Amino acid sequence: MSRYQRNILRTTLMTAALIAAAVLLRVASYRPISQLEDRWINLLRTAIYAGIILWWGLSVYRRIMQQQLRLFMTSAAIMMVFWIVLREIKYRYAVSPDLIRHLWYLYYLPLLTIPLLSFYSSLFPGKPENYRISRGLYLLFIPGLAILLMVLTNDLHELAFSFPPDLPVRSEAAYSYGPVYYMAIAWILGLSVLSLVNMIRRSVKPMNKAFWIPLVPIAVAVIYTVFYVRRAPFVMFALRDVAVFICLCIAAFFECCIQTGLIQSNSRYRELFEASADMSLGILNDSGQLCYGRLDPRVNRSQIEAAQKEAVKLGSGTLLKAGSIRNGMVVWTEDASALLRLNSLLEDRRTELSERNALLRLEYEKESEHQKTALQNHLYDLLQSSTKSQLQEIDSLARKYRDSFTGDRRRILRRILLLGSFVKRRKDLVLSSFNSELLDIERLERALNESCNALRQNGIRGSYMLQPAPDGSRLMDADLLCSVYDIFEAAAEVLPEKTGFLSFRMAYPKARLRISITTDAVLTEEQIRSLKRSIETSGAAIVNIECNEDGTQIICEDFGSVKAEEEVQNAQK
Repeated sequence: MSRYQRNILRTTLMTAALIAAAVLLRVASYRPISQLEDRWINLLRTAIYAGIILWWGLSVYRRIMQQQLRLFMTSAAIMMVFWIVLREIKYRYAVSPDLIRHLWYLYYLPLLTIPLLSFYSSLFPGKPENYRISRGLYLLFIPGLAILLMVLTNDLHELAFSFPPDLPVRSEAAYSYGPVYYMAIAWILGLSVLSLVNMIRRSVKPMNKAFWIPLVPIAVAVIYTVFYVRRAPFVMFALRDVAVFICLCIAAFFECCIQTGLIQSNSRYRELFEASADMSLGILNDSGQLCYGRLDPRVNRSQIEAAQKEAVKLGSGTLLKAGSIRNGMVVWTEDASALLRLNSLLEDRRTELSERNALLRLEYEKESEHQKTALQNHLYDLLQSSTKSQLQEIDSLARKYRDSFTGDRRRILRRILLLGSFVKRRKDLVLSSFNSELLDIERLERALNESCNALRQNGIRGSYMLQPAPDGSRLMDADLLCSVYDIFEAAAEVLPEKTGFLSFRMAYPKARLRISITTDAVLTEEQIRSLKRSIETSGAAIVNIECNEDGTQIICEDFGSVKAEEEVQNAQK
């Protein structure tokens, strides 16, 4: 038998001896004795019963870890003590009939409260330490409080106990029960049954071999009640204190739940440390003295104080840890060699990954630099290819400028201005189309406006009109917009010097793109062929050029724009 079991047996025998002494005191009170002796005997008997319940309540407060459960069980113990003391005052010290009657009414404070507290306590067995009952269950206090108030104010309405009207003084000698009394009985029995069902349901488990132990006090209470109702001679002679007996059975029931582990308790340390004798584990008091367990010989006071903040390494993979508890601390050692090996492995992996990440970062930077260079080259090729012919002509004109006279130089500069405005705006469109597949036709308007200003410097009146798409959108496919500007530039470059005007128009008849260019210039066959090749290169499938004595009209249609316009519309959606 372990020391813990011996302590339990010793406490049980001591409690049984106290109860037996109280029973003998009651039997002794039946002898012919003086009133003073009777009072002292009953006072001592009450003190024994109240002391047992009070001692049990204090031990519950010390042992129970669940905060709510500790509150409920200690409150129930206080109500039991209050009930026992109240009975003693009523029967031994109260003289006034009114005071005796109101003390009798006050019985229902513990009678209604103890079953409710027992019900709350029955919800905790088998639950974790941090379990809390729902707030909605606290509403059960409302009907209990209402019944209690009705009982305490019974003299005003007599709905709990009614007395004959001809009695001069209301007393327990003659009364009948009212509806409030039956409500109180239903409340007490209902909560008691629910508490019993909860406890039985939580105690009868396959893993709990001692599930029957908490049922013993219940069975004793039931047997006692049967004998008391049948007025058994032994019960009526020695065990007439129903309130005391029921309170002891309730306390015994919850104590059995604690001892069998249904209710978690902060006890059995010595048994724990005896079972873990091979471990470096101990509980120290506030003074640093070892109370339970055994510690590693290498552990000293300074290491324990440091371990309360963080784990202390003792060597060979052993860690010292400590944690604060009430009135002391718990100290233990852990074999962390496997963990340290794992940490070392993880550190090696971390170093390897860091080096690999550094290589990948370097590769990424190189690849990014390469992609940037490739992108710049590609962009440069796009800019050069879109304005190659104009740049070559500008270079040729620049060489001619050095060898020309004053009049020719002005003509050359005007031509360079026309080509340069196109180069500037065409490169702007290329850069914009590189970032977006759709462009606002406002960009085309700015490009045409600058080119028309250059035409005016060459003595040609340039004008343009751009019609938005049929759906009202001002967005246009970037490649198509560049092609439209290329067509305008191709027409402007072939115009002879004596041209008077150039009119450019972009419209959507029948929802298809159409470009019309009208000029008073009369083009040669060679100029017409060159212009047609340039326009077809820009993407127009149908090019009609009509030239007569009044001038030239150019119509461009079918840019493969059915597909292009569908793509634009889908992108807009």
